[in-house]
Amino acid sequence: MPSTESSGSLGESTELLTPGRRSRMSGSSKVSVAMLLVMKLCGNMYENQMATFDVKAFNQTAANAGICVYEKQTPTSMLNIVVIAMAIAALCLPTLGGLLSDAFLGCLRTLWIGVGLQLCGSAMLTAFDSAGLICRMPMYLLAWVPVLLFLGFSDSLTLYAPMQIATSSRTRQLLLCLYFFAAATGETIGNVPSMLKYFTERSYEYLCVVFAVCSFLCLTVLTLQNKDAVLRHENVENFVMPRRKRLIKFYLIAAGTIPHLASIVMCRITLYWYQIRLFTHAYGDKDVLAYFIPLGGYQTATISLSLLGAAAIYKLGAPGWASLMTRIRAGLCLMTASKVPLMLLSLLDFHQVISMESWSSVTVWTVYFVSAFCDGVTNVLTTMAIYEMIYRIADAGTKATMVGIFYTVWGLAVFLNGAILLSLQACNVLHLDLNDRVKPKSHYAYGCVICLLLIEIAYWEKISWPLASGLLSDHEAEEAEGQDGPQLSSFAGRD
Repeated sequence: MPSTESSGSLGESTELLTPGRRSRMSGSSKVSVAMLLVMKLCGNMYENQMATFDVKAFNQTAANAGICVYEKQTPTSMLNIVVIAMAIAALCLPTLGGLLSDAFLGCLRTLWIGVGLQLCGSAMLTAFDSAGLICRMPMYLLAWVPVLLFLGFSDSLTLYAPMQIATSSRTRQLLLCLYFFAAATGETIGNVPSMLKYFTERSYEYLCVVFAVCSFLCLTVLTLQNKDAVLRHENVENFVMPRRKRLIKFYLIAAGTIPHLASIVMCRITLYWYQIRLFTHAYGDKDVLAYFIPLGGYQTATISLSLLGAAAIYKLGAPGWASLMTRIRAGLCLMTASKVPLMLLSLLDFHQVISMESWSSVTVWTVYFVSAFCDGVTNVLTTMAIYEMIYRIADAGTKATMVGIFYTVWGLAVFLNGAILLSLQACNVLHLDLNDRVKPKSHYAYGCVICLLLIEIAYWEKISWPLASGLLSDHEAEEAEGQDGPQLSSFAGRD
């Protein structure tokens, strides 16, 4: 039976607890967790503030002031290239960041590289903005390169690190709820400056520097809390890359999340936006609502449910392994049911709908807010369960890499979303033209979403869940036989 270890150092603050024993972390571990969660909050604020940088408005202001005039590159082409680059980063870089952490650098060193890139990106954006260079596409894309690298080096580790500090399954699931809360809060705050632009007509790009400096300060505190662990290189020497067969199983498990992630992206970024704008144009409302109503519904659900989950785990304890599949089923069924009314609404004649006395701007806002709220609930129920599942079935010393693989799945979901939308438009069964109010035809897209979700439910029942349960059973059998005891990796690397 492994001995219980507890230390003030973050890298060694890991306890093996008997079932039913209440987990407790040391004071330095609690500070470290707090710094990691604040880093995640600042990172999401930084990412969303960069993503909502209004190139078109800057180009117009710069041209009027005579600072610079962009040549042949339109704001649309700039943004499209950035979106593609971000999708590629989501596909590849987080896995690379996890691999560097597990096999070469350790978690803290890899995080320092990420924060350095974050500072570099914000400094470049501010410098290009001040010099009037941001309206040229090469300069704009150059300012984005450090941001994409920052996401690759930091995304998987800011999730992996708090879970690695956890002293028990109960603590780990509690920290996972707080991680979701920090991520959703950061995304919400990061979008506030872009909302204020509609009312103040001011630029808030300088806030990127503020968010980056906050991340730097948090990581500095984290490093001072764990100076002994940071200096150790030898821990990564025990890293063993999982065999191809095990990697394939892991990808097959994670692939079960692609349909609902693609559905969330499709609805939030495209379908809700288009349909709300269609109605707001008819009623003479501001277009800003088309973006912030889905965001508000989605983040309200994520923030509130994360806090409720944290409170429930703190009071009642952590749910068991079997509850993971229950949460996944509940989330997917809820999202599927919420898309049926939207598909039926899209089947109705647009002019007939807006002429109904009971149908008004408030009704539109309520319908899409509730639907986005259901998407947020699905995200918390399913994604949180899958994170916990992935962490538990991953081999010791490779957990950061395996968490990074899940971010790879997010990238695949983005590509699936794009492929579906392009296919529907190519087949002339999806019109996203705001001037076409005769037959928008969004019901085909909602039909695809419902089909994807039904396929995912079946996939989890027949493939992902049996594979995950089998891997967990293998771990338990190995530990029982003493072949591969609980190799607890330190925060700086694997012991």
